[in-house]
Amino acid sequence: MFSSSNVRIPLLRLLSLALCVLAAVWCMPGVIALRTTAVVVALLVVILLFPEWKQTLSRLPKPVYAWMLFIAVYPFIFSENLALCLKVFRNQWYWTIILPMLGLAAGTLLSNRKNQLALFGVAFVFPILTQVFLGLKEIMRTHAFPYGFWGLHHHHDYFGYTAIHAISILGPLLIFSPRKSTRTAAVLVICLSVFSTILAASRAGLSFVLLTTLATVFVSLWVKTSPRLRHRILVMGLPVMMLFLTGVGTLAYRNDKTRWARLQTRLAEGFQGDALKIVGEGPLVDGDTARPLIARAAWTLAKYHPWGLDGTRQAYQTAMKRIYPQPVNNLDHSHNGWLDTCIALGYLGGALYFIFLLSFAFEGFSRLLSSALEVRATAVSLVVLAAIWVLRGCFDSTFRDHMLQMQVFTLPFLYAFLLSSETRQEEVMLGSVSMPRDSAPLPAI
Repeated sequence: MFSSSNVRIPLLRLLSLALCVLAAVWCMPGVIALRTTAVVVALLVVILLFPEWKQTLSRLPKPVYAWMLFIAVYPFIFSENLALCLKVFRNQWYWTIILPMLGLAAGTLLSNRKNQLALFGVAFVFPILTQVFLGLKEIMRTHAFPYGFWGLHHHHDYFGYTAIHAISILGPLLIFSPRKSTRTAAVLVICLSVFSTILAASRAGLSFVLLTTLATVFVSLWVKTSPRLRHRILVMGLPVMMLFLTGVGTLAYRNDKTRWARLQTRLAEGFQGDALKIVGEGPLVDGDTARPLIARAAWTLAKYHPWGLDGTRQAYQTAMKRIYPQPVNNLDHSHNGWLDTCIALGYLGGALYFIFLLSFAFEGFSRLLSSALEVRATAVSLVVLAAIWVLRGCFDSTFRDHMLQMQVFTLPFLYAFLLSSETRQEEVMLGSVSMPRDSAPLPAI
């Protein structure tokens, strides 16, 4: 019924619009209804066009299905309070069943539309643009650099989260795109992302924006360069990376000397003493000292609850209050996504989500040296984004709320583009498409 182009094309445009809106507002505050509406619209379009993508469902990495099965049965097997667990899962974890399938289906449907992936990546820049625009107005008003400016947002980390998605998707265009305007746009996105995290005074955000940028460019250069010249990437690339990181680090240090100068000392203090006792009984700690201290306490709490605590967002706090009803250092999470997930869902849940992310990194890694540039470019995006989220979870509680939704949707979405690019390459190899391999246009990026 929906095979006619008169109906199909408008539906695909609606799907593209819904996903761009979703990417643009995922890290914006106070827009839960808009996010949910965008997801519902995308779901409806995908359902209407079901016959066109149903065969790709079986191509999701097997660990994704293992994760989905675990989430589906967890409340009925491991929960201490079934009613509470079902409520928590309905609000958070069941999205990790719906969104991977939606990402794969939407990516399959849109993968043949020109520049669709690039458009999706650009949409992630919207929160950054709003903050930078408001920040520039503040500079004009005060004639001073407003270090620590968040604009409309409630937390500085959100700029880093959206930036790593934008850079992972658009970064390969710097190396693979034949168009100068596209490469210029990619550079602009990277510069805005770096400026945004500096403006927000987000050390972790800035660090991971730089890491994502360097990883994307370095891997892209590596896979595009001929094998006999790849050693030059190492010889020339590593010093450039160090120089770049040193320059940005110096700039950040000058803007907040006191905070950076005491970093090493405060971190060392967090590794001293009985962490669980200090968190519960005091003394009160904060800032850089608190992070390693809380992480050590969370590691101990995870051992006490190997099967998890009903998947709640405040699982760390709940576990702590079972030992110290009124802990002196009272936080609702441990600032470590892996430890929070292990306390919430048990070791099995943490391990399955770790494998979930690694499975997409592996799928991309196995295709990095494909003969088709389009496949290589998408593979770089998939590898870098999956790896960055694995690392990001070690420093903040990122496997929750909209951050979790971004991960479980975008990775399958990229994977669908990767599969479609690979299929087009196979058609070229079979001679069904009369187009040279390396001169083929890059419709997906």
